[in-house]
Amino acid sequence: YIQRLRLEKASYLIQTTNQTLADIAGQTGYQSHHALSKVFRKRFGLSPSEFRRHYTELCFVVRPVENLKIEPRIVELDPKKVLCIRSENPVKYSDALSRAWNKLDEYIVRGHFLHISGEEKEYITISRDVSVVANAEYYHVYACIGGFEGMKSGGKVSVQEIEGGTYAVFRFSGPYADFDKVYCYIYRYWLPRNKYELRDIPFFEKYLSAPADISSDDLLADIYVPVEKIKER
Repeated sequence: YIQRLRLEKASYLIQTTNQTLADIAGQTGYQSHHALSKVFRKRFGLSPSEFRRHYTELCFVVRPVENLKIEPRIVELDPKKVLCIRSENPVKYSDALSRAWNKLDEYIVRGHFLHISGEEKEYITISRDVSVVANAEYYHVYACIGGFEGMKSGGKVSVQEIEGGTYAVFRFSGPYADFDKVYCYIYRYWLPRNKYELRDIPFFEKYLSAPADISSDDLLADIYVPVEKIKER
């Protein structure tokens, strides 16, 4: 599982950035680009360099996405604990997130968890996979709810922590299926033009409507991209 995630991340960086293979190998836990190339060829049937040169399903033309606020807010967040449950693939099942959040709401009522004073109830998704690389059956999306204290894991529900630090926050409205295009646009255009680089932790999305008001074709969400200032070399 861990190796699959590492290869997904490597393949996405190869296709959406101009980083060297040595840099990508270092970011994804391989000792050298030779080590990355060996496992990459075994998984995809071609070398990282060939993968970068040839057309694949990742290599779509990225155009500006409508309703994307491409100039983000840069914010500093404290770590946050959230209740999570794995969702079915929201691209395949339009009501997957709503059903998952409803299960979490029922779990919160049964657990008598107290709302944190002064904090709003937050509907969040966290993905551990790169959706345009992962096979559908392996795509892990977690629906999460934050804003409660004393949360405990139970059954299929887990408590996860969203790491603190610096995030670039992009406001997006539109269909869930456009999220991949949004991330590619951020990788290819926003990051290279700004003095930030990605931190090696998951992205997350915060939905600005309650589950009953959320449609996979009409979302309003803030996309939180973990970044840090590029250090001068």
